[in-house]
Amino acid sequence: TLHRSMIDGLAIAAAAGAEAWGVDTWAVDYGVLRDGRLVGPVRAYRDPRNERGRGTLLGALPWPDLYAITGIQDILINTAYQVAADDPQRIVEGATFLLVPDLLSYWATGVMATDITNASTTAMVDVRTRRWSSTVLSALGVPASSFLVPDDPGSIRGTAVDPRLNGLPLIGVATHD
Repeated sequence: TLHRSMIDGLAIAAAAGAEAWGVDTWAVDYGVLRDGRLVGPVRAYRDPRNERGRGTLLGALPWPDLYAITGIQDILINTAYQVAADDPQRIVEGATFLLVPDLLSYWATGVMATDITNASTTAMVDVRTRRWSSTVLSALGVPASSFLVPDDPGSIRGTAVDPRLNGLPLIGVATHD
């Protein structure tokens, strides 16, 4: 798996003297956790089901309004369209939404966090406040409580739990490629 390969590579880096690490991946894809466990698949952003999600979201929140909030272009890979296409909806009370790099970071450290640079690509963040948009989340029918407050890159998020990494600290980096 991607996670196991990441840890194996980090073990080599730790043995060579690495002092810290960060996770940077592609944008828009996400996982949903309940009780720390993945619920359903992490789907590819090019999944054709996103067309259905686009129709669902834009039926609830017209394109000019969505763009005015998020400033994100109208393309099928948008996370918001992926969320709208989830059937049944996985993001419910008690669930946590994590973008792929934040999901990998969580699995490696046990610390949940959301990076603003990646969150800003989802078409769910208000460009003015840099927070999840309650208007967009409401249109998607998902609870705001499932979304962590996005943070800025630069802080230590936690330490690796795999013993081969000797507690190597994870730095919250700009996780969007």
